[in-house]
Amino acid sequence: MVAELCNLLFANLPPNLKLVCEVKYSDLLMIPNKKTMFTEKSRVDLCVCGPLTKGDEPQQKVQYVFEVKRGSASTAAVNDDLRRLLELKKARPKVSAFLLLVSERRLPARFVTPKSFAVKKKLSIPATDGHCYVRAVMKAVPAVKSLQNAHYACAIEVIDENSQSAQRD
Repeated sequence: MVAELCNLLFANLPPNLKLVCEVKYSDLLMIPNKKTMFTEKSRVDLCVCGPLTKGDEPQQKVQYVFEVKRGSASTAAVNDDLRRLLELKKARPKVSAFLLLVSERRLPARFVTPKSFAVKKKLSIPATDGHCYVRAVMKAVPAVKSLQNAHYACAIEVIDENSQSAQRD
């Protein structure tokens, strides 16, 4: 799934931006010795870096980071990704951080209403002071099938409202 998304993004990026896959969080921020969500092997699925000029190090010009999860992933796994994205957001407030959730034949009720619309409220990230917002929901469903059994893709933005550059609502 990450590889397919990588191909789609790469095909549509402007030439001055670079897509970097499987980047260690430790390459993006200083990981403190205190309790943290990161392990030595923690990686972000995708980064969009730039604009780049000759000689630039892409990890120093990260604009967007994406974690990708299947809708069948456990709540704990989703929350872990949200917490890691929040920790990155706190360290690098200008970077936009997203969880992309892809759910096959199942409505992801935490992020999508029963009528297949994005949940339009601030959602807490458990065990943190951070929040996330569902920015977009795309669905694919045969005309005669239930919305409960549709395929969904959700873009969920992680927000650190305590930072100077807290995002829009």
